[in-house]
Amino acid sequence: MSAITPRSNPRRPPPITVSVVPHPLRITISRGGQAVMRWTASTLSVARVAHVRVHHLIAWDFFRDHNLQRLPMRYVVSDRTIGEDRFLELGYAPFRVDLCIHFHWDASHHLTWHMTGCRPGFQRLGWGFESNGQEILQGFGQRSHPIASKARFDTWVEEGAVGLGPLSPWLRWTGRVPIPKGGYTSPAPLSWWISNQGYVAWLEADSMVRFHRRRASLYASIWQPSTRGHIISYDHPLQGLTQSSAIIGRPNLVPPWVFSPWNDSVGGEDHVRTLAQFLRSQRIPSSAIWAEDWTGSQQNHRRFWMRPLSHQLNRDQYPGIEALSEDLHRQGFRLLGYFCPEITRHSPLYEEARKYKHLVLDDQGCPVTINILGVAHGELDLSQERTRAWVKERLLKPALTLGFDGWMADFGEYLPVHSRLADGSSGWESHNRYPRWWQALHQQFWQQERPDGDFVYFTRSASLGSQSRVSVMWGGDSDTDWDTADGLASVVPQLLSASLSGFPYWGTDIAGYMSFGLTQPASKELFCRWLQLGALCPVMRTHHGTARPRNWHFQKDAETLALYTRYARLHAALGPYWYALARKASQAGWPIARALFLHYPDQDQAWSLKNQFLIGSDLLVAPVVEPHAVKKRVWIPPGGWRHWWQGTLFYGPGFTEIDAPLAELPLFIRQGAALPLFEGARDQSRADFQLDGLVDTFTTAEGLTDWNVSNQTLTLLATEVNEPHELSFGDGTILRLSADSKATPVLVPLQSAPAALAHDHLPSVAGPGYAAFLSPGQSAAFPPSRHPITLSVLSGPARWYVVRSL
Repeated sequence: MSAITPRSNPRRPPPITVSVVPHPLRITISRGGQAVMRWTASTLSVARVAHVRVHHLIAWDFFRDHNLQRLPMRYVVSDRTIGEDRFLELGYAPFRVDLCIHFHWDASHHLTWHMTGCRPGFQRLGWGFESNGQEILQGFGQRSHPIASKARFDTWVEEGAVGLGPLSPWLRWTGRVPIPKGGYTSPAPLSWWISNQGYVAWLEADSMVRFHRRRASLYASIWQPSTRGHIISYDHPLQGLTQSSAIIGRPNLVPPWVFSPWNDSVGGEDHVRTLAQFLRSQRIPSSAIWAEDWTGSQQNHRRFWMRPLSHQLNRDQYPGIEALSEDLHRQGFRLLGYFCPEITRHSPLYEEARKYKHLVLDDQGCPVTINILGVAHGELDLSQERTRAWVKERLLKPALTLGFDGWMADFGEYLPVHSRLADGSSGWESHNRYPRWWQALHQQFWQQERPDGDFVYFTRSASLGSQSRVSVMWGGDSDTDWDTADGLASVVPQLLSASLSGFPYWGTDIAGYMSFGLTQPASKELFCRWLQLGALCPVMRTHHGTARPRNWHFQKDAETLALYTRYARLHAALGPYWYALARKASQAGWPIARALFLHYPDQDQAWSLKNQFLIGSDLLVAPVVEPHAVKKRVWIPPGGWRHWWQGTLFYGPGFTEIDAPLAELPLFIRQGAALPLFEGARDQSRADFQLDGLVDTFTTAEGLTDWNVSNQTLTLLATEVNEPHELSFGDGTILRLSADSKATPVLVPLQSAPAALAHDHLPSVAGPGYAAFLSPGQSAAFPPSRHPITLSVLSGPARWYVVRSL
């Protein structure tokens, strides 16, 4: 949608300039004449290390340098300008060149710098800057915790850290909770950030970058001898995201059915059929069923295991999967599966991969061993084209033939540092590249097999450059608890940091996944609160969890089922809004779920909020992430915001306490918005205009309300229009809304549109409205409660438009 930034025509970004003071060394990067970075001798260096000791614990790497020598740059040996480029040669001593920096302006507001260590034997760079004490940095990939003013964190792709259940709050002082490396461990870390000082910056480095944040400074130890950095000045934060994503890469548009709920089912073919029949009989919207254990699983009275990771069909559990797939497709479902780049040792595909040299080797020439929950696996060597071709032919193509429409492309973080790959690189060099290889493999496969884009693969690992390769991302294996370590309270920070960093199609495992150690299975209250947050994520997906026999789920009792149905219907009703925002994400790099500072950058409070967010510009979400809470302290942005369920109008900016009973997610719609919704299909047998209110699925299926049928009627939840503006949608529709009907002499007559038959998932104050059938070039004047709204269709299909006032 287009009318989503406070300033519709942002000014030209302020220019970036560089000034150098030779002694004491200081390089100042300024934005519009205001200094935003100061590089000094203490932040510019070259370094060498005799040996790095690596300790691998379960899924995490610990590094310790031995005999580290670091040389700070004290002198400017040479400062030259050639054309519009500037070249600096710096040294530890007056006449020796140890570090070269080449500044280049791609535009007046976009500065790149290329840093190269020039001292033989020195393998690392030190870079960093000082700023004012008011600077706030956001981003750095997907993080479970906002970056604090004093922090150390890495860009090493690895399994996310894990909490300790009830012990987490008591042991957090150790700095290692969540265990074993603290709260910044991430499967998708990036050296990319956005600053409240008006710039976006990032470093191009596949090796480890170890950041140290100290209030007014950020220092990076870059574990390679050269790197390229970028800084882009912006006038508005959304402008900064557009400019940086144009360089790094933007996601491709996913199909509309991605934005209807997905449901998981494991345990065999009968469970899938039973779930599908139940969802359709209860008219609970769902577009996909995810059967991750199609290759086999095990379960006792306490736990569920995905074993073995053989990547071949288990006919005992799924004897007729071909017919199952056909039946699901007839019912309007997509079928999703599971893959990872690890293969269980001694399975048939493992032996084949070992025979034909498709496995990663260690420094002794033997296949590396990847330990996953006590089971040994090999790792696919995706550095070579013939292995990628083998994976497509022997793993992915058979799954496609069985009827799968996509899958979880799990892992990608486990390449050992002592690996030796077929392209000649080591694990040190390719560890962070591996997720991109894994994602590109699936992207190439699906684009070749289904060039119409009707597929999805979802991942958890990423590095810089994954943005254009990832289809959907999820937050990894959260704990089934409330804790900020790795539980429900960590989900919104993950959502916001991932979305800022270029991954807009994001979801969470509803109710979490991991229930090991002292972490208890998901309770009813946890499920309900996680459900509400998951329903307002761009991708809504249930998950069974490791404690499947004991976890609470949506069919556990009538109250939970009613609540799940309500929020699944809410998520599905928002289909046109999700899809319009998805198109904007693919075109301009704007997130779907947005940190509040993206729309309110002048509000200091908006930069520090970590547990509420916007969907586009028109919905404010403040999920409850604490147990036993019946109220929520919410920061209301400037303007008026109407409570979705209660109808109360709140005005900001400022905090207010909101009632939040278990059945209600604190959700608000912006005053002045025209929010697009689906309200199901029109009952053609009636003479009056009556909508069903439900959207069962977003895929074509006989007798069901599919995307195309739903898209024949578009509802706008509207308040008064203060000034003319345009709305654009994913199907090419462009609408113009204004309060002046005099400029449109020919108006289409209206019909009364009573409330949809099913509407408990919609705002309580959205009562009867008016409907008009409009083609491009036509207009209609709708009479809401206060002021008239004139709706003009500039482009798009002819359809019914319903306007309901708030």
